[in-house]
Amino acid sequence: MRKLLCFLFVLLALGSCRKDEPEPEPGFKNLAGRWLVTAREEMSNGEKVWVPSTASAPVYLIFRFDGLIINERGETGCCFSYDYIVNGEKISVIPKAELKYPGNCALVDCFSCTLGLDLSGDDLIVTGCFGFKTKYVRD
Repeated sequence: MRKLLCFLFVLLALGSCRKDEPEPEPGFKNLAGRWLVTAREEMSNGEKVWVPSTASAPVYLIFRFDGLIINERGETGCCFSYDYIVNGEKISVIPKAELKYPGNCALVDCFSCTLGLDLSGDDLIVTGCFGFKTKYVRD
């Protein structure tokens, strides 16, 4: 009986172990996590207007603890931005964990781009490489 109890205790102890997510890097504490797309900026009659997201499934932008943008499977794009301008301050992305890529990135020709991030509480506006803006809300 004692052996059985010891075995159950060991199983319970091992089963309760979990992999802890690293603490977000100092520059990315307010960005780390999932962000849900809510709208995108478009031109309409010569004016910029916000158009609500019409995606049939939720679309997320995920910032890893070190600032790297990843997908739901933990993969980064073949090309990623090494720098962000967050509320006017330049922050560099330095990957601190293994990078996972989707498919064969050797065939992709990358270029450098700095993303603009306007962060206000749980709202985020991302200005992409070509000036397109997208609104997100923290998930």
